[in-house]
Amino acid sequence: MHSFSFICYNNAKRHYVTLSVTIHLTMNKQQYYRQKLEAFDDPTRLIESVEIPSEVKHIHIIGICGTAMGALAGLLRDKGYAVSGSDQACFPPISDMLDQLDVAVHTGNYEAINIPEATDLVVIGNVATPNNPEARYVREQNIAFITLPDALRDLVFDDAK
Repeated sequence: MHSFSFICYNNAKRHYVTLSVTIHLTMNKQQYYRQKLEAFDDPTRLIESVEIPSEVKHIHIIGICGTAMGALAGLLRDKGYAVSGSDQACFPPISDMLDQLDVAVHTGNYEAINIPEATDLVVIGNVATPNNPEARYVREQNIAFITLPDALRDLVFDDAK
């Protein structure tokens, strides 16, 4: 079991918000870190962001049930964006939080059908390789996409520049 806390500033409400999450891993630490290191050596995992459209209303997050991506969903909802997402599985406390935020989450297989038609921008998480069906669909349909760091910089903390 691992616990993480994120402290984020809510500019609209002028206060800090703390999100604490506990994750129950189904693999041991050695397996987890070996998988992470192998991912860095896989050139097929590299996905570069593209330019963000001038008007974004709906954002879809691939890999939304991870700790950081779930927190990002909350920050984006707080900024007024409509948010949806997909992941292979979603468990409490992230699933409860996303449900409370009214974020539609598709679990199971990654499929192009999971991405709503009204999507203006997609955040592609590290879980998605370029061969991920949703990531591939986004590129084929020329839907704008970014990574987590870009989303934080350009959508969450954009007014801090």
